[in-house]
Amino acid sequence: MKIVFGKPEYLPTRSDGVEIYYPYQIIDIKKEKGGIEEQECGKFGIEVSISNSLAINLGFQIWQPADYYKKLMSILLPYAINAIRNKHKERLSNKIEEYELLNLNYIDERIHSIDKLLDIEGFEESI
Repeated sequence: MKIVFGKPEYLPTRSDGVEIYYPYQIIDIKKEKGGIEEQECGKFGIEVSISNSLAINLGFQIWQPADYYKKLMSILLPYAINAIRNKHKERLSNKIEEYELLNLNYIDERIHSIDKLLDIEGFEESI
């Protein structure tokens, strides 16, 4: 199986933090005699939120123009991928999942450098 991401969106929030919505679909990959067959299993979404103070610790400066949120979207993508993997291991079927990244559950290592950004739309990851 693999995850294929759509275009992420910044979600305006009234809380002390930032929320990013990542739409994605799950594709089932089956190997057959004639080759590989892919079949869509469904469309889903995950909202990843991060506190402003933790975003600053990750190298993201808050209160920036809207285009700057693309950098944060790339920084948070690995956390979305991990949450999606866990969700599908447990065979949860909700269409939208929420994941809060807080000082309590943050692993103290940067998964992505802010200088090495990914293009998220169309990004694929195996699960």
